[in-house]
Amino acid sequence: MLLDHGSNPNSVSIPNSVSTSSGENQEDDYRTPLQIAVQNQDIEMIRILFQYKADANGYFIDNGTNNDKYKKSHLPRTPLQEASLEGRRDIIESLLEHGADVKSPPVTGDGATALQYAAIQGLVGIAHLLLEHDADVNAPPAKTDGRTALEGAAEHGRIDMVQLLLNAGANVFGDGQVHYENALRRASGNGHHAIRRMLEKWHSDRE
Repeated sequence: MLLDHGSNPNSVSIPNSVSTSSGENQEDDYRTPLQIAVQNQDIEMIRILFQYKADANGYFIDNGTNNDKYKKSHLPRTPLQEASLEGRRDIIESLLEHGADVKSPPVTGDGATALQYAAIQGLVGIAHLLLEHDADVNAPPAKTDGRTALEGAAEHGRIDMVQLLLNAGANVFGDGQVHYENALRRASGNGHHAIRRMLEKWHSDRE
């Protein structure tokens, strides 16, 4: 194994084309070995990389080089965000154990936090785990078509998730008022009327 001969576990790999397990095709995508292992859902390789001191928060960022191909690359998720998107609790637990930052903001304008990915998919167990590790239930959405955790859960009809987020302190007043209203609108627009009623009752009971 190259790692046994001093290879850097945090170096950037440059595949020409990568198909992720979620069906995405990423051209000229610069990734760390840990990101590749997480996207491939290879828990054994993840454990090996951590044995060699891989950075649980490592991901590639364009550093302003003049190389055009380098500039075109993009990495939309941290390893933890990727694992949350894939719904892999075992990988999430391993990443958290090795210091993954549960509060990392979206890497790109159309990304999401780990909790937001879990909320959108209704992964209550994973959301609970992330909240236990101090995930920010009120983290702002990505700038381009992003969702707060509450907005994403409401939009996709995740009623148990909405309740969990409210219990965890999702803000529906003050700075959170606009996100509350967005959640109402997204729930209604997708026919999730029980969620709208839940949100309205929660709001009115606390006014």
